[in-house]
Amino acid sequence: MMHSNRLLNEIEHRLVEILQQLKDGQDCPPSAQLRLEGLMEAAVMLGLSTRSLEQDRFEAIFAKINNTSPSDALGSDWRAFFAFPSLPLFANRAPVMPSTSD
Repeated sequence: MMHSNRLLNEIEHRLVEILQQLKDGQDCPPSAQLRLEGLMEAAVMLGLSTRSLEQDRFEAIFAKINNTSPSDALGSDWRAFFAFPSLPLFANRAPVMPSTSD
């Protein structure tokens, strides 16, 4: 049980750290995101968490740090667009512009 708490606490710590760095306009290497996503996936594979719980964790911490929900910032379908374990930390959606008049 102690190890499961340690893993889940580390996921939360890294998520807070990354989101705060990004909010503050600081650099954050993409490798930090990849490691975090790997930890989240490992927690699910070990049965310590679920995909939905990890996305809920991201959503709650994102909202607390950014004073807005991921749905408001990224679109209501962010969970489908950024399928688990991908986190919407660095890349923004490209705007889609019609190329024809139809």
